[in-house]
Amino acid sequence: MKKLINIFCNYLISIYNSLILFYIFIRNKIYFTFYGKKTITKTVSGNDFDKARTSLNVDDKFMDLSKIKLNWHRLRREYNDKLKKECTQTKIQNLNEKITQINWAFDYLSNNVDVDIYDRENIKKYKIDFYNKISSAYLNNMGKYDSFKDERELFNFYQRIHISNKYVEKRVKDLTLVLKYDYALKKAKEKIKKIETIEKPDKKISEKSIDYKQQEKETKEFICGICSKMYKSKSTFITHCKSKKHIENVKNNKLLDPIYDIVLSSEEMTGTNQKQRNAKVKDTKELINLNIDYSVKNMCKKNDKDPFISEHSIFRTCTICKKQFNSRKELIMHLKDCT
Repeated sequence: MKKLINIFCNYLISIYNSLILFYIFIRNKIYFTFYGKKTITKTVSGNDFDKARTSLNVDDKFMDLSKIKLNWHRLRREYNDKLKKECTQTKIQNLNEKITQINWAFDYLSNNVDVDIYDRENIKKYKIDFYNKISSAYLNNMGKYDSFKDERELFNFYQRIHISNKYVEKRVKDLTLVLKYDYALKKAKEKIKKIETIEKPDKKISEKSIDYKQQEKETKEFICGICSKMYKSKSTFITHCKSKKHIENVKNNKLLDPIYDIVLSSEEMTGTNQKQRNAKVKDTKELINLNIDYSVKNMCKKNDKDPFISEHSIFRTCTICKKQFNSRKELIMHLKDCT
């Protein structure tokens, strides 16, 4: 019984192929009568689809009908221009054959139903209809679009199928490969976007970190108002206070003490920012302790102090709270408690 069915199916296929050949023969005859030219005698290897595609110089096997139409118009214009210039009978005959060939190719590609099914743009837009049509025509309603969990399973299925019509099988596999590539590319782009959103730093956090670094940089600057010098580290500033030039400048400039000038310079740098001001005053704690050893003692002798420095009120006034004290020692103790 199975053998009889197979024989009957092969018989139907042969009838179908003979009808196609008859249809092509009749169509060529119609072109011959319409254009008054001979039919194509040159045979091209491959099926009608590839023959028509090569006639119109369409390299992409997933061709677009608009591109086919543009090529057809361009070739027809070129051949007609050459016909007007040529005089020999053989060249005119060859050009007429080429015009007939491109007309047949355009008619075949634009009117053939199978070609419309395998158009690349249509496949991307109507994937469900395409695969359902293939499954109903060649797979006994197996392999429908909705029967798969995701597109990856569908693509893998149609990459491994076997269809009796090898031409259809080739086109289905080629276009499935294109869709599979587009699907993988889309997923890869989505993954890259997720990674970029995770790794993208927050602008507010980065701005805060920049402000913090700027504040930290500012608090690490030490200024000597008498010598008009600025130092980035505390150690270099201390060595400057010990230097002879600094002590001489302190002796010459009796209106300001170098230790209190440090506090004044910190206030000028920080301005109204209380946090920065406190940080500056903290950094000057240890420097205030050095005033007796490196400024006052070096400036004056042990038993011979300048009466102007001890008696003038500016040297007994706190530069932070503007409070006056009876002696310099009280002022220094106040500064230690204040900072």
